[in-house]
Amino acid sequence: GDSGIITTEDSKLYKKLLILRNLGSVKKNKHQYRLPVISKLGPGAVILPHRHIGQRHIPFLYNMCLNFPEGCRFAIYPTGLVPYKAGDIYKLHVHISTHSVINNSTEDRFHIMLRAITKNV
Repeated sequence: GDSGIITTEDSKLYKKLLILRNLGSVKKNKHQYRLPVISKLGPGAVILPHRHIGQRHIPFLYNMCLNFPEGCRFAIYPTGLVPYKAGDIYKLHVHISTHSVINNSTEDRFHIMLRAITKNV
């Protein structure tokens, strides 16, 4: 499977996600957050364990799962497996904690990452 930024091939979902990207709360709080990144992890794809090195200026990010097909696994050290369900939002310290994702399903997994600019959110 492939992983990466959503393409226009996913047009119906893409349009819905563009609406999410422009949520009023994100615009109102743009001094606290960077614009969200909408990403796709294809069936069978893996994001190997990693940290966001070189991003210490980002104190954490919020990771919202739009869907979480059966067979997906998200793990972060030292917590272990995170029990994601569609719509869940987790505050992650990705520059400190090693994390990874496995999409062991037949569906694409979509999520939004919203990077904090300040620690006070």
